[in-house]
Amino acid sequence: YELGKVEIAGSSPVDPAVLLKEGDFKSGDVANFDRVGDGLERVRKAVRRAGYLQVKVTSDRKIDDAKKAVDVEVHVAPGPLYLMGKLEIAGLPLDGEAEIRRIWTLKEGKALNPEYPDYFLSRIKADGVFDDLGKTKADQKVDEQNHVVDVTLTFTGENPDQKPGRRTRRQ
Repeated sequence: YELGKVEIAGSSPVDPAVLLKEGDFKSGDVANFDRVGDGLERVRKAVRRAGYLQVKVTSDRKIDDAKKAVDVEVHVAPGPLYLMGKLEIAGLPLDGEAEIRRIWTLKEGKALNPEYPDYFLSRIKADGVFDDLGKTKADQKVDEQNHVVDVTLTFTGENPDQKPGRRTRRQ
């Protein structure tokens, strides 16, 4: 059997075309349901990145014996939308904290991408924003009742007695 048509059934908070592309379903290939399951997980993550932290993604198979094909309907139950709450920054001097707030793009009251805080910290390290930057950590405090997530970014210097400082440009 081959994988037939794959479609998003019902409504979705994320454009169905975007989800199908993210799922990378290969219509016409052999119907491998391990690959379909992987695609469903990619769809789930895409909806989570849009702020729906409790999303559930399921599928129904429709087998057409005459065509030797299996069509798949993907169902997205997004759950509530979670918003970015307060951003707390620990372990930086005031100028360092100001720089982090300046380059942090996830604004309070906007849909939360739960992957963004860790991605942000990895970019801070890779781009060398601070000298002597040691361990960093992002913690998320979820308010299930109000669907708001507060984020705390913690910075430590490589030398425990020294706080990370802003990198200065040499001329």
